[in-house]
Amino acid sequence: MHPSERKRKNRTVDLVATKCLRGVHVVVGRRILADTLPIDSPLQAVLKNPEECALIYPTEDAETVHAQHSGDSKIRHLIFLDATWKYAKEMYASSPPLVALKHKWVLKPDKEGAFVIRKEPLANAGLLSTAEAIAFALDALSTDHSRLPVVREVLTRFSEIQISRTEHVIHHREKKNYVENLYDLGERSAK
Repeated sequence: MHPSERKRKNRTVDLVATKCLRGVHVVVGRRILADTLPIDSPLQAVLKNPEECALIYPTEDAETVHAQHSGDSKIRHLIFLDATWKYAKEMYASSPPLVALKHKWVLKPDKEGAFVIRKEPLANAGLLSTAEAIAFALDALSTDHSRLPVVREVLTRFSEIQISRTEHVIHHREKKNYVENLYDLGERSAK
């Protein structure tokens, strides 16, 4: 997790780690360097065996994650970058252990993300919040497809609460990829 993400009230990884799934370890930092991680860091242990790791991030050489990968019993750890897209790109580029990983997978969701508080950088690109990405990847790699609906339900409710508490929305229509009626839950939830 990027340090700036820790300050956000609408971060999703904490929801997954505390409310939805077990076994989620969060490591905070701008870059992953093997020699600067604390010895007791879960990521340090994971990166000692890079053949057991897969990075879920849309790199140019990433393969689409799907059930076929579940047969690869070597993969024991999935790594996600929790940050804005700008910071995630910076984290990846400045983290040699992540760049060097052999297994890089990208998600191709069949549904729009449930987390509507933060907008993806490219309209209709099929990008997901970190929480949804974790659940989607686990469901794609397993015969148990129960995780994604649970995470989506939590995120939908979280989004509804956040939006209901937004008294005055500042619209930046001049911004690239501005989404009209983004905060109109009635229209969005009807889809």
